[in-house]
Amino acid sequence: MRYARGVGCQPTPCSRRRPRSGRRHEGERAYRRAVSLDPNNATIRQWFAELLIALGRVDDAIIQIEAAIQVDPQSAINHAVASNHYRIAGRHEEALRMGERALALDPTMPAVWEFYSRTLFDLLPYKFLRVRRRRTLRFRCTIR
Repeated sequence: MRYARGVGCQPTPCSRRRPRSGRRHEGERAYRRAVSLDPNNATIRQWFAELLIALGRVDDAIIQIEAAIQVDPQSAINHAVASNHYRIAGRHEEALRMGERALALDPTMPAVWEFYSRTLFDLLPYKFLRVRRRRTLRFRCTIR
């Protein structure tokens, strides 16, 4: 389903899908146009940030997700996505701060817990995680 040209400011669904490696820049152009048409749409900025992460441009993605948070500061998913982007960039303190804000806004959303737990696991030493996982696997085997 494609939107008619000049009607609304939603990007075409093909720009939201993960494009093939040679066509990702077409999706970027579509999102840039959508953001220029409606800069106050937080959802478009969030999707644009996800595409920029796929392109490997983490700093640009952080700029877009921060703009989405400024547009809609009560959105837990925007805070959770920002937490994930900060984690990818290696800025763990900001990732934890954003994750805590997302949990404060909506503690029942699974995506919020997923991104927050990824940040916490990145901060734990790898040896601890490996030992912990073995213990839980043994525990699961004894229950069955």
